[in-house]
Amino acid sequence: EVKKGDILLEVDKKDLEIKKAQAEAGVKGAKAQLDKAIGGARSQQIEQARAALEQAQAQVDLLETKYNRLYPLYEAEALPEDQLDELRTKLEVARLQREQAQAQLDLVLEGAQAEEIAALESQYELALAKLDEVLALIEDSTVTSPCNGTITLVGVEEGEFVNTGMPIITITDYSDAWVKVDVYENQLSKIKIGDEVEIKSSAYPDKVFSGQVLTINKNPDFAIKKSTDELNEKDLISYSVKIKLMENEGQLFPGMRVDVIFGSEK
Repeated sequence: EVKKGDILLEVDKKDLEIKKAQAEAGVKGAKAQLDKAIGGARSQQIEQARAALEQAQAQVDLLETKYNRLYPLYEAEALPEDQLDELRTKLEVARLQREQAQAQLDLVLEGAQAEEIAALESQYELALAKLDEVLALIEDSTVTSPCNGTITLVGVEEGEFVNTGMPIITITDYSDAWVKVDVYENQLSKIKIGDEVEIKSSAYPDKVFSGQVLTINKNPDFAIKKSTDELNEKDLISYSVKIKLMENEGQLFPGMRVDVIFGSEK
């Protein structure tokens, strides 16, 4: 028996741990190169200038989004022109402030080659991305149960090599148990979705399970019942009806044969 979130298995992580160590070393190396390049300027000044630029950019983005949202209202004459002009003025001021913040950052970085710093920043971000990718793979190497249920099949043994898409463990969720029956066409009109039925099993002679008609397949299963009487009536085909067990509690297992009694047969 397993619960949702229980650990089922772990994929061998030896290769991933090696890649993780390599990625962490790459991050340290890229950070060291970047710090060396910007060593000519005080790091605190650079961070302040960058923060000011990011704040100015965020203000521009906010005002542009608001302007793009309100402009259609102005075109539809649902917004006064003076309100749109006021917003346009605020947007122009924000763009000027962004340019000033960019100029201030460029001034702080002037002691070092701006292009070199930009390239090293890109390398540092790339190293971080590679590390994040390895960490995500390590996290995915632990497989947990997606639901409550019972492990009914283990297809591999510990240490065995598996391919992508290969079934490893089968979990049966007995809370979602259902019965499939074939109903001949001349009886189908007596059944509708939502009907309650009784279900009996030879495994529990004194117990009656309750069920409810879940779906009625509109495509025939071609389980043909041949006519054998003298009147030579037409052959009958059957349709699949799916019935959900309302309360199973793990008593009826997959593959068991049961008798289904519809309301019209009681």
